[in-house]
Amino acid sequence: MDRFEQEDADFHRRVRQGYLEIAKREPERCVVIDAQGTPEEVSARVLKEVETWV
Repeated sequence: MDRFEQEDADFHRRVRQGYLEIAKREPERCVVIDAQGTPEEVSARVLKEVETWV
């Protein structure tokens, strides 16, 4: 495990919250992808978002 994987759940919640705040403040730069579902479903969501930026 690397350094981040060794951190506790509270650390990961704080990091997530920080990224969500950035995404809310800067929607032209960041997008939040729902990562629930199969790898194929998540991949399709990512590709759909990427296509809107290209």
